[in-house]
Amino acid sequence: MYSYAIRLKFKASNYAMDCEALLAGLAAFANQGMKDLHVFIDSLTLVAQVEGNHTPTTEHERRYKKEIMDATIPFHRYPNKPSVEETSSNKKGKTTSNAPGTKLNFNREASGCN
Repeated sequence: MYSYAIRLKFKASNYAMDCEALLAGLAAFANQGMKDLHVFIDSLTLVAQVEGNHTPTTEHERRYKKEIMDATIPFHRYPNKPSVEETSSNKKGKTTSNAPGTKLNFNREASGCN
């Protein structure tokens, strides 16, 4: 398990900070020969975009999504379970998270290494 911190030297929204952190993490591990990468994100909007359940509305969001999707090419995505599940007691369709942070799973294929 690795933990790291990054410092942005520009003003950024919470969304941009989440995207930059995800991109930095993907870049850090893409060439390390790792087979499994578990990314924990607390931005449901970003998770929905990466999962394909939310269409980016601005050009800025579209560019971040493209960068993130390009950075995930070395990894093979596999879902273990939904990141957010419906609760039976909540009839209005709201969701609750399974964990403090939402988790994206990436599994690197050996044949995809460069």
